Amino acid sequence: DRILDAGFSKGGKFVRVFNEIGINALLAAPTTNEINFASGVLETYMSSYELIRGAGSKTELDAAIRHFHSLHSNGAFVRKAFTESFKTSDNFINRGAVKADYQEKFVISSEGKDIISRAIDTGGKVIRFPSQLMTATDAMVQAPNLIAHAHYQGHIEGVKAGKKGAELDQYIKEHVDAIIKYYASNSGKGIKDPITAKILKRSQEFAKRSTITENI
Repeated sequence: DRILDAGFSKGGKFVRVFNEIGINALLAAPTTNEINFASGVLETYMSSYELIRGAGSKTELDAAIRHFHSLHSNGAFVRKAFTESFKTSDNFINRGAVKADYQEKFVISSEGKDIISRAIDTGGKVIRFPSQLMTATDAMVQAPNLIAHAHYQGHIEGVKAGKKGAELDQYIKEHVDAIIKYYASNSGKGIKDPITAKILKRSQEFAKRSTITENI
């Protein structure tokens, strides 16, 4: 079992076990998840407002308004972000942006089939539940921000390319659909189209601002 290896006897494993328990105990404090979710929602709308208020041109204003309307455009993607993040204990929108990013994850775990091993593994899952839930909540908050900002960036790029009206709408849709397909494939392969890749990168960075993703 991982807990009973040589590292534990030397104290190194003990420190990591202590970290895993301590960090999750911190995240399990009453109202922590509620505050995390509420602050994320507030930041989502404040960021959208700031895009509108800070628009320096008609193009930016139109893009910012499109961003706001697109916040509520894809509930299925938001649900998928939460579900996948909870299942994998990793942020589906921004891989690696987790609440409990300590040196070694899943320290309290075991792949053994005997009663003690299964008890250790179950105990580890229970202990990690707070960070697992908070990571999934982060992804759920980031998801609409990513989709909305993909519309924003798509609008900016479309206008640069001379698109207008229905042609501009279609241009934006194609890039947003490509981004959603990228997440749906979950293959880890990058997006080949340079414009779509740029839109995705900027949207991911924007989405990060809606939640506190720094290490604890």
